[in-house]
Amino acid sequence: MTQINNNTDSKRMLHELASKSFSRTPNGLIFTGELKDVFSALLVCLELTEAPKENSRRLFAPFTKCFPFSFSVQEAVSKMNDLKLHVDMNATTMTISYAIKSDLAYSLLKTFMDAKLLHTPADRTRDEPKERVLLQPTPKGVAILRKYVRHVGLKSIPPILKSNLNSMELFTFER
Repeated sequence: MTQINNNTDSKRMLHELASKSFSRTPNGLIFTGELKDVFSALLVCLELTEAPKENSRRLFAPFTKCFPFSFSVQEAVSKMNDLKLHVDMNATTMTISYAIKSDLAYSLLKTFMDAKLLHTPADRTRDEPKERVLLQPTPKGVAILRKYVRHVGLKSIPPILKSNLNSMELFTFER
C-alpha cells in the first residue's frame, strides 16, 4: 500500500494506492519491479549497520564471526510481517507498506538468494535461507537498493550505500 499525505493536514489524503496482492505475470510470477521494491524496502527498514546489532549477536554463538550489514532470517521475516517505509518530502509524506505473511516472506528470501541479491557470508555456496544463518546483501543487491533510494527520494542515505559493498553499477535493458 502506498499513501501520500499532505504534511499540514495529515487527515486529508491527496492520493492513495492500495493493493491486497502483488501484480503478477500471466504465468503467476510476481513482477520483477515489485520484487525489487520489496527487497529495497526491506533493506532500508532493517536499518543495517556495519557493526552487528546486539540482538542478532545474542542469537548466534558468541564465537561466530560477525559480518557487516548482515541480518538474520528471523529478523527479515518479522520485519516483512509489517514493513513500513516513510519518505518525507518537502510538501508530502509517502508511506510504503507491505504486510507479508511468514511463508511468503521465506519464499521471497529464497527468491532474493536465487537472484543473487542476498547471500550467506559464512557459506557462499548456500542457496536457500536457513534458520540461525546470517544473510548479507551482495553488491548486486546494493546496486538495486541504490537505484531504489534515488527513485523514491530518500533523504537519509542508508550506510550500506557508503560501504565497500556498493561496488557494482547495473544497467537495465528495456524489453
